[in-house]
Amino acid sequence: MKFLLIRCITALCLLSGTAALAQAPHDNELAPGLFEEQLQSAQRGHAGSQVLVGLAYQVNYLGVEQNFKEAVRWFRLAANQGHQLGQNLLAKSYFYGMGVTQDFAQAKNRFKTAAEQGEPEAQFMLASIYLDLGDYDELERNPKEAYRWFSRSAQQNYIPAYAALASLYENGLGVERDLETARNWYKKSCDQGVYASCEPFKRIDDELNELAEKELLEETQNTTEVIDF
Repeated sequence: MKFLLIRCITALCLLSGTAALAQAPHDNELAPGLFEEQLQSAQRGHAGSQVLVGLAYQVNYLGVEQNFKEAVRWFRLAANQGHQLGQNLLAKSYFYGMGVTQDFAQAKNRFKTAAEQGEPEAQFMLASIYLDLGDYDELERNPKEAYRWFSRSAQQNYIPAYAALASLYENGLGVERDLETARNWYKKSCDQGVYASCEPFKRIDDELNELAEKELLEETQNTTEVIDF
């Protein structure tokens, strides 16, 4: 239960990129010949165009009939050229089983490659796998690595990583328990509109404030006793 927030954020991240593109206008008149132009560029080996063509196939964009297998083919071509977004999209395809057989180990390896290239979403997803948020029985759970990659993702201002990092600090997973730091990350997440982070922020904030008041009261009592003495 204590990782439910991270689970929800992870699920949203898996869908976020393609969902955003899916909401874009599908009218070919808005971008005449764009797909054909990008397809020709992709066929010439341009990695960025290969990613765009793959996305078009994945989400039925620009009038292209949805074809997950074709999307994976183009993502793989881009990934094989070292394109970090292509690598990340290929990893998500393996993770989600879209166009390929679902394979968490393969997803982990692909996410790691993209994460090492500095792709913040891949860093977040790799951390999620290390934290064992799903049924990844064949993978080794490693909270310290989860902390390392959540931190790197958060440092790049990848918003979903804020709450994940806060949860690690709150529960002392992969890092020493630190409620003050957890509160700060939850607040940062809440301020960015992740409302699920607002409740734990308020709870920890109240807890720390009560603790501070208690310590202040004890300090005052001790001072009074010294003066009376």
